[in-house]
Amino acid sequence: MDITKVYSLNEDYILRHDKYRSFIASREKIKNGGTPEWVSMIHPEQAKLFSFFTHGLTLNNSVEELSKYIGITFKEGLNLIKPYIDNDKGFYTSFNGNEFEIPQKFIIQGECTYKRISITDFEYETLDFETKRVFTGPMFITLMLSNVCITSCIYCYADTNHKVKNYLPLVKIKDIIRQAYELNVNSFSVIGGEIFSYPDWKEVLIELKKYSFYPDIISTKKPLNEKDIAFLESIGIKKIQFSFDSISEKILSCMLGLWSSKSYRKMFTNTLDVLNKRNFEIQIAITLTNINSNVNDIKELLDFLSQYASIVSVNIGPAFYSLYREINFSNWGISKKDFIDITKFIDNIKNRYEFTINLDTSYTERGFYSCSTGSSNFSGASCSANQEHMFILPDGQVTICEQLYWNKNFIVGNVKQNSIVEIWNSPKSILLANLQRKDFSNNSACKSCKIFEGCHSDVNKCWADIIKAYGDENWDYPDPRCSRAPLMFNNLSFL
Repeated sequence: MDITKVYSLNEDYILRHDKYRSFIASREKIKNGGTPEWVSMIHPEQAKLFSFFTHGLTLNNSVEELSKYIGITFKEGLNLIKPYIDNDKGFYTSFNGNEFEIPQKFIIQGECTYKRISITDFEYETLDFETKRVFTGPMFITLMLSNVCITSCIYCYADTNHKVKNYLPLVKIKDIIRQAYELNVNSFSVIGGEIFSYPDWKEVLIELKKYSFYPDIISTKKPLNEKDIAFLESIGIKKIQFSFDSISEKILSCMLGLWSSKSYRKMFTNTLDVLNKRNFEIQIAITLTNINSNVNDIKELLDFLSQYASIVSVNIGPAFYSLYREINFSNWGISKKDFIDITKFIDNIKNRYEFTINLDTSYTERGFYSCSTGSSNFSGASCSANQEHMFILPDGQVTICEQLYWNKNFIVGNVKQNSIVEIWNSPKSILLANLQRKDFSNNSACKSCKIFEGCHSDVNKCWADIIKAYGDENWDYPDPRCSRAPLMFNNLSFL
């Protein structure tokens, strides 16, 4: 550690104030050894200290300013900040009787930091380290540019049937991106449908880069030409994920509803050739149904993919129940037996390939009907809908979850009419984040549940699964993982 050198808050992280507490959050693109997908609360006074390391000063000058602000000696200031400099591991720190977690490589040598911030950005009147929902606005935003897709997958969970009449114009999208930057949103993702079906998709990606939002990976089913691939490379996007479920033209035709599976396969192969030549990092997603679950077909696909050195991983997982398909899960869902057989098969052959094979087994045991202690203890990942995450639809309407789309019960605003902050704090957003017994129908077991308050203070229910299982009119039923949930009307488990 050289006090004559510049030390800065690692640009992999962002400091964000949230009214009664502050956050450290990792950004989309990790460049300097930071921890991906990091979010932790800290005391606002800690954030004030860290703000001194966002101005491109030498360590000597930063510590001088910090020490002067606190009213301590230079030596005391240096000792105070030392643990945060070039730390190889995350650690806990105590401050005013509370413990807060700090990620690795928090302050590092160099002038690059995300943005300059001031101690005045972290003013507060009281403290709250308990409330899960972010007060000031979302930490993560997803913008669905289009719900149009070049395929019509039998398992698609997206609402591609809804006809969007007035897509968000580019000027409004640019405004949303600017708002997100000013709010210190740490992740701004764009998805489809097919993002490449939005006419101004290049301008959107350029604007994201302008405000230091870097989509870590682009996901698509559309074969790309060399010109488009060169453009992605020119703006720093070198990761791409393709969904490709089979090498068999017959299976592709059945699963994707393609007008010409032979033509699609040829275009897809050409795209892989170009990406491989340009050394892109390629991920492949394979979705399993009862149509493509034969182990020989899977091996044939893996063997085909193995000829491309740039493919780093293949992610395999089962399709699940869709809210938006007339022919549904009971017709094409993979059986539990077949999935277990595939799991065993993959375990036996995965070491033959240079790429990593990731098998998603999270859907095998969902824990349906098993939890009696409230949503905070449900199995599976925690839900970020309306807690940290905002989802913007192609026409500007805002919903809390990407699987709910235009469901009126969960539309909380419209970016054509209101700002991100206004929508986050709208009456509908606040209502859904703080549901009371009176908001539930008498048909719902939640209405009379003894642990209602504890369960709904966390709001870790999967609204999409509830509607899939019980229908739109029963959106207020218990999550199927709850022990008080009624038998599902529509089966979400393996067949």
